[in-house]
Amino acid sequence: MINYPADDLIFESFYNDLYARTSLGQTYNESYHIHSLVRLTRNVLGDIAEVGVYAGGSASIIKRYMDSDKTLYLIDTFEGIKDCGELDSVDMPTVYHIKNGEFKYDEHDKTIQALRAPNVTVIKGYFPQCVDKTFANNKFSFVHLDVDTYLSTFNCFEYFYPLMSTGGIILTHDYRNKYTIGVNKAVNEFFADKKEYIIPIGDTQAFMIKL
Repeated sequence: MINYPADDLIFESFYNDLYARTSLGQTYNESYHIHSLVRLTRNVLGDIAEVGVYAGGSASIIKRYMDSDKTLYLIDTFEGIKDCGELDSVDMPTVYHIKNGEFKYDEHDKTIQALRAPNVTVIKGYFPQCVDKTFANNKFSFVHLDVDTYLSTFNCFEYFYPLMSTGGIILTHDYRNKYTIGVNKAVNEFFADKKEYIIPIGDTQAFMIKL
């Protein structure tokens, strides 16, 4: 019999409840990684952001485990993918292709209401235009990306990378996912000349720690 740490059992219970209530969009292992990296960066200077909120499942995990002194910024069009292009195409007829308009979440008002808190700010729009210079003077300790396409992934890394505190972490979903090959291309291209390493974890996640 495996004796799991008490914290793991508490998280498993939280995850099961969350899974029953919302369209989570993350596997158990992916959710556990989000929870672990948020906790790991609690003492790192800066706020937290998520781009690609959908139904708010991963945002709920971040909100629960983040330090209460930080602000959580949640950013999404809530209108589905808007910038799928040639770099996202898969040259395999048997493989599912993502497309513009997909992952639209019509009940985003419920998501916003469920996540409402004094230290949570929801921004509706296409990133980064919807924030412009909102974060110009901010530092970030943790950023979670779940944006599916090459352009959005590259734009997110380009925007947040210089704003990350030393020890801060950017975690992206859909890395090494055969259905969202644009994410791979964007991450590998962006970090080709950076000193940080990309660390793949699980099936379709990867993160970097700002040096």
